[in-house]
Amino acid sequence: MTAHRRQIRSGARLCQDKSKGAWYRAIQHFVAKLHMGVAGVAWATLIAQGISALLSFGFLMRKLKGIETEEFRRFDKALLKNMVKVAIPTIVQQSIVSVGMVLVQSAVNQFGSAFLAGYTAATKIDGIAIVPMVAVGNAVSTYVAQNMGARKPERIGQGYRICLAMAAGIGLLIALLLHFTGTGFVGLFLDSESSSEAIAVGAQYLSIVSLFYFMMGLMNVSNGVLRGAADMGWFLSCSLCNLGVRVGLTYLLAEATHGMVIMWANPAGWAVGLVIAVFRYFQGGWRGKETIKQ
Repeated sequence: MTAHRRQIRSGARLCQDKSKGAWYRAIQHFVAKLHMGVAGVAWATLIAQGISALLSFGFLMRKLKGIETEEFRRFDKALLKNMVKVAIPTIVQQSIVSVGMVLVQSAVNQFGSAFLAGYTAATKIDGIAIVPMVAVGNAVSTYVAQNMGARKPERIGQGYRICLAMAAGIGLLIALLLHFTGTGFVGLFLDSESSSEAIAVGAQYLSIVSLFYFMMGLMNVSNGVLRGAADMGWFLSCSLCNLGVRVGLTYLLAEATHGMVIMWANPAGWAVGLVIAVFRYFQGGWRGKETIKQ
């Protein structure tokens, strides 16, 4: 159901309607307090995603009726192959992100409950804070794919530069906010019984990681160009190197630094991923990677 919902939302983005997605996500994220514990959270997630998928599907069907299309004659194996070529690396990349979070979490567990509580609270805030940079990267991907398909590659450079500035600017603004108010945000995710150590750990994590949000934004925009141009080999390489640096540093230096390396592992991974993506962009090999030949 989650995969179905995301496919529909992707279709809505391609139809250039972003506002409906925002409304459907608002509905999807609404969870009533029914005092059902963990089971209630599970049921609420299932119901919310189901409603979101149905609403998105209905909207997309109405949107598609207004688009002129060619008559469907037969199943297109070549088109399926092209879709799989793009989809599988993206699936692997998303899995890499999840696996990386699990591996880093396992390394954090050894430093006690206070450290774990602070780190967990900080990563929740971090996940919300990076959404704008991720969104800009997704927008670049769609923009590049549309211009590659329209045989207008000369537009890509200008859009890339504008989105780099947007992502970096947003990252710096969010960093400024979290660097000075991180303690207050962490306190929102911890109850009154939480130790001051947990809050201090979370605030320190945010104050360090947020300083490099601009770098994360630049990496996402550059990766968006590669993904939009269907240069999936390099796109996947960036993700793998990012994960390798983050997890490698965490496991090699976690004990020696008493967990402090965890706060620097993400920025280090972003830096490596950014260097690879920017190198590929200026090297230009992605320009000949369009999926559908006309």
